[in-house]
Order: sequence, then structure tokens, then C-alpha cells
Amino acid sequence: MNRIPRVTCCAVRGSTGCCYYKEPNAFRKYVNESKPDLLIDGGINNKDINAIQRVIEMATNQINCEILLLSGPLEEDWRKYDSENPLLTLPKQQWDGSKLALEQQQLALNLGIEFIDMAKHWNDYLGKSQKSREWFNRDGIHGNDRGKQMLRRILEKYFTL
Repeated sequence: MNRIPRVTCCAVRGSTGCCYYKEPNAFRKYVNESKPDLLIDGGINNKDINAIQRVIEMATNQINCEILLLSGPLEEDWRKYDSENPLLTLPKQQWDGSKLALEQQQLALNLGIEFIDMAKHWNDYLGKSQKSREWFNRDGIHGNDRGKQMLRRILEKYFTL
């Protein structure tokens, strides 16, 4: 990415992901009509690699914009903890990685678009943090204000490199 994009629209719809946006009417309404300079495709609902590819191809064919694919950062907390004392400091732990993030990275490489493995950055930090499960999450899979700040910092670092 060689410039800071102008933000003109943000289409965030819960429980949708690329399975929703790959439909022509949804793509037209929430993506194409916005005429974005940058399309950021990411989130926890992007688990269908074929749907992700379809949305990227639609954007490539219909819009002249840069595309950035993100792996979903948050999933259920994988760290081992004491269920009787969930607020205790946790030991440092190593995350095993994400098969889906690897598939997304390969897709981005094949399609010639940018990719950020948000899951790796998020989970590497989580494993080293020693903070309790509730420190970064508001529920089982969504970040609280601290978690959102951490995601912002990952993106900020990418855009300032």
C-alpha cells in the first residue's frame, strides 16, 4: 500500500461476512455503490474461502480499488486457564496457528492483494500477555475496548510501515 486511503464508507454488518456480500445485490448495495479506494475484507465470519475469493474477484472486476484481506483476529479464547479461578494471571502460552488464515494468505498471494494475519498478531500477543480471559474480550468471541485498541494498533502499525 503506497498511500493512505480516503475513507468514504464503512459497511459493517454483524453475522454476514463474504457469504452475504458475494450475493450480487448485497455487493452492489454495500460495496460497489460506495466506490471505495480501499476495500478491507476481514472479520470473524469470513470462514468460507470460496466466498472470500468471489467477493475479491467481484471487487477486482467491478471497482478500481486496492484490496486488503484480513484474517479474523478473534475466536474463542484458546488459552488454558483455571476454570475455578478464571481471573487469575495466566502462564505464557504458544498459539498453534490457524488453518483458515493460511488459506487466506495463500489466496491473497494468488490474487496479488495485500494480506494481514490479524489472528497471528492477536493470538501471539494474547499468549504472551498473561492476562485473564476477560481482559480483552467482552464475551466468548468479541473484543472489549482493550481488545479493540489492540486491533487498532495492529492496523496502525501496518499502515505506518
